[in-house]
Amino acid sequence: EARGEPRERPLSGRDDNQRESPGKIWSLRSPVQNASMVAIQAEVWFHYCFTMPIVQGCLVGLVWEGVGAKSFDMAVIMLMVVHCVEMTLVSMDIQTGIIEERWCMKEETSERMYTEGAHMLTSTVVVLFLTCVHEFVCLYIIAYFAEFTPWQTYRIIGWSLYLLTSSDALFQCVAAFAHDGDMARKMVMPIVALFSLVCNGVITQKATARPFVQTIYNFSPPFWVFQVLTTRIAKDKDAMTHHYLSMFRLKIGHDNYALKLIAGWNVVFRSLQLVGLKYFNNIEK
Repeated sequence: EARGEPRERPLSGRDDNQRESPGKIWSLRSPVQNASMVAIQAEVWFHYCFTMPIVQGCLVGLVWEGVGAKSFDMAVIMLMVVHCVEMTLVSMDIQTGIIEERWCMKEETSERMYTEGAHMLTSTVVVLFLTCVHEFVCLYIIAYFAEFTPWQTYRIIGWSLYLLTSSDALFQCVAAFAHDGDMARKMVMPIVALFSLVCNGVITQKATARPFVQTIYNFSPPFWVFQVLTTRIAKDKDAMTHHYLSMFRLKIGHDNYALKLIAGWNVVFRSLQLVGLKYFNNIEK
């Protein structure tokens, strides 16, 4: 620096003198400022968990109004596939925030304040809880407008939130390895497009796809949840359901496989997430 050479910046792209850990920043603020920060955060999460899903649920619900009360047809199938695709994309919005939070975590774990596993556990629980509240409110309103029965509504919500856990595991896993938000999106979008947009049971059918595509179907949570929800709803309808189920080669009785597949996704990607948090994107000292 004395010879005019530029000082090397850390991997996070920010100057060490400009960064402070959240705990230190918090301690330097007055009680009034701390209370103000809590109030702002509470208002933000209230809007995220209630205001936004209520508005979204009403708008989407008006589009699908009365679908559940009518005879089983293409409208129900399209609603289910659109719904499953949406569940795989929910966590994309928070990926950049997770990466920004990771840089603070790297500084604090380097000072032995806590471990990467503790950070992953608390982050996963908080993010999943808030996201599930958001989606529960939204899905309940949509199901109310669509006039599904209470049993169908609870089944749709339950399977949807379970599917959300697998997509959240994928997005957080990629966020643990990616250097920034742009890289994370480039890494995750091919995976999301393959499993939720191509192999979803409507764009292509598993029974008529090429062998290697059928193998991909075997590991696609959106497809299996779509099949479970569609066949369960169809089971309560009239005889015309057989025509639509045979059209898309959908079969009843894959609930256990879908449960195990999503559980496997969670185990694999959460494990990889821990590896990424521990060994990648470390701060150079």
